[in-house]
Amino acid sequence: MRLLLAQAILISSNSLFDDAVPSAARRRVLSSYFKPSYRQTVEIDPHEIRERKYLNKPHLMKGYITVSPPKGHCFTIRVNPNRPGYRVCSAKKVPFKLADINGKGEITWTIITGPNDFGTQMTWKTSYRIGRVVDHKMVWPGPSRDLVVKSCRVKKRSKTDRQIILSFFYQGDWTIRIPASDRLVAQPKRGKPNLYVQQSEFASSFAKIAKAKAKKEQEEQTGTKTVPDEIEEDPNTIESTWQMHPRNAYSLPTNNVLLGADSPQGSRGKCQYRLDGHENDPASGVLECHSAGPYQWVYMPISCIGELVETQ
Repeated sequence: MRLLLAQAILISSNSLFDDAVPSAARRRVLSSYFKPSYRQTVEIDPHEIRERKYLNKPHLMKGYITVSPPKGHCFTIRVNPNRPGYRVCSAKKVPFKLADINGKGEITWTIITGPNDFGTQMTWKTSYRIGRVVDHKMVWPGPSRDLVVKSCRVKKRSKTDRQIILSFFYQGDWTIRIPASDRLVAQPKRGKPNLYVQQSEFASSFAKIAKAKAKKEQEEQTGTKTVPDEIEEDPNTIESTWQMHPRNAYSLPTNNVLLGADSPQGSRGKCQYRLDGHENDPASGVLECHSAGPYQWVYMPISCIGELVETQ
C-alpha cells in the first residue's frame, strides 16, 4: 500500500510531492526513508556521551538519523533554522544536537524533496528534557542556565515510598521523594480564569515599599485614609515569586529533594510540584524549588510523574 501511494504521487519534476498532497500522506511516504522512522525515539550516540570534551557543554553532543532518499531524488534536511541544511542524495547519517530538542523533548526537521516542495515537518521523540537552574554564584533574580535531563524514571517501593529519579549527563542523579499524601499549596480563591502575575522577590518588595510610601504621602496631603486599590482586594489576581502557577500545585519539603551529592538546605528552602502544566510541555509534571541544595532556583520538568499517578 505504501509503495502504491508513493508511486501515485511521484511527479516528473525533481520534487517527490505535488503541492496538493496532504501533510499526513507526505509523512507516511517519507517515514520509509528515515531510520528511526517518523515519531519513533532517537538517542544521543553513546560514543558522544563517553567523550569528555562535552563535560561542560552536553548540549553539543550529537545523535544520528539515517536518511535514504529514493533513487533519482535528493532531500534537503533543515535540522535547525539557525544552521545550514544538509543535502542528501544517497544513504547518509545526518546529525542532530542535544540543543535541537524542544520543550517536549522532540526533534523536528523540515524535509524538502525538490524545488516545487514547500517542505514537510517530521518529528522524532527523545527521552531528554531541559530544566533551568540558578546556582549560588549567579545573580538572582536574573538569567538561568539550562540543565539537560537525560531520563526520568519512577521508583515505587510502597504506597508511602514514591520516588522519581532524574538522571543527567556528567553529574549525579536527583531523587524526588513524593509524599504519600499530596498536599495542595494555598489555592486561588476563585475558579478559572485568573490573572497570575509573576514577580521576583526583590521587585515585589520594592513595589510594595513604593506603594506604601505613595499611600502615606497621599494621606498626609489629604488628611484622609485612602481606600485600598481594587487590584489589592481582587482575589482573582495572584502576585507570586513562583514560576509555577499555584493552581493544583503541591508543597514539598526540601528534605524530600536530594540534588545529587549535595544536601538540601533544610528549612531555608521551599519546593512545589505539579502533576502537569510545565510551561513548554503541558502534559509534563514540574518541580520548582527556591534555595534548595546548591541552587537558588530550580525549574525542572518531571515527565514521568504520570506513571507514578497511574500506579497508585
